[in-house]
Amino acid sequence: MFRCEDYADDCHETTRLLKTAIRAPLALKAVSLDDLSPDTHLLSTPRGTRIDIGRISVLLISGMTDGSEVEPRTATCDFRWQTRRTLSMVSALLAAEGATWTDVVSTTWYLRDIAGSYSALNDERNAFYRSQSLDPIPASIETQTVLSRPELLVELEVVAILKAFGAVN
Repeated sequence: MFRCEDYADDCHETTRLLKTAIRAPLALKAVSLDDLSPDTHLLSTPRGTRIDIGRISVLLISGMTDGSEVEPRTATCDFRWQTRRTLSMVSALLAAEGATWTDVVSTTWYLRDIAGSYSALNDERNAFYRSQSLDPIPASIETQTVLSRPELLVELEVVAILKAFGAVN
């Protein structure tokens, strides 16, 4: 467990935060600007950012089912499939940084149709959280929104907090 007094000096020692992109090449294709044609829609947001603050790391992760995945898109309009795939992609991004779902403190779910999807979302995420043995589960909020492409039904934003690489107790 983190105690504030254990890390109080970090705020005084650190003048700049170390910010790095999170990459999971086995789960997600990297997109190079050289690979894009003029009519390609480049996602302007990264999949994740790691912020190291002294001995603490904060992971800000975004996951969605889209064409930048290594696996081909097969179930574009299946909400449950997209939810499971999104959880899988976020899991890969967490693992790439040495984190697990036990480090996740908050989730924000973006749904195209909250009334039509909320029950299925609860079924899928509760099953997933049970499979991860999460106790407590992350804080969560769900919101209905217009997503970036018509075939997307769900997106997820995750915040995880863990000890920075090389941090000692």
